[in-house]
Amino acid sequence: MQHSSVSAVPPVAEGCKQGGNDFIRFLRIAQGSAAELRTLVYMAKKTGLINDDSFQELIF
Repeated sequence: MQHSSVSAVPPVAEGCKQGGNDFIRFLRIAQGSAAELRTLVYMAKKTGLINDDSFQELIF
């Protein structure tokens, strides 16, 4: 989860620097990292690693 959460931000910064179509590509990479993190949060909830309150805080 830590890796997914940290890996979402750098592509946005790099894409912003390069601009144009690269920016859109890097936004999609960041979006993929965010989706991965969201999936991991759902898995943590389902397996009992986090409680309902933590789940709500992380998802919403």
